[in-house]
Amino acid sequence: MDPRDPNKFVADKVARFMINKFKQMEQKAQKLEAKNKMLAEQIAKQEDQLKQKKTSEELKQIDLNQLLIQNKKLVKEIDSKNKLVKE
Repeated sequence: MDPRDPNKFVADKVARFMINKFKQMEQKAQKLEAKNKMLAEQIAKQEDQLKQKKTSEELKQIDLNQLLIQNKKLVKEIDSKNKLVKE
């Protein structure tokens, strides 16, 4: 085989091109995998924050209900004491 064979030159050029393309694709796949992992972690954090927020809101609602009940009791107590004072 002649080292100056044009077919060999073209074949080497195509082989290098394909190797470079493959490396580029591997690098892009690695970047996408890293980005995917990062996004999955962000989603998990956001879901945790949302759960905490919902729990916090539920507790606020429970606290509000308890305050309303306590307020009604105190209003009744005040009314009864006011009646006693008026008598």
